[in-house]
Amino acid sequence: MNDNQEAMEVAYFRYRYHDPEPVEMYEFTLENNDIVTVQLKRKPSLRDYVQVVGTTLGAIATSLLLIERLRDN
Repeated sequence: MNDNQEAMEVAYFRYRYHDPEPVEMYEFTLENNDIVTVQLKRKPSLRDYVQVVGTTLGAIATSLLLIERLRDN
């Protein structure tokens, strides 16, 4: 909150891994109740691919079953 307690001030920094850090980040101090999110950089594993394919096949199968049941009625 600002000094008048009327508005909330938000500092938002966004950068990619290959970009240099913004100059403002060097002087930024964290305070209580600040929220920090961290994105991890990793290569997709076999489990990630299986999860996407499984979810997609499940959605297709459900759609086909729904269409088949609606045709029979």
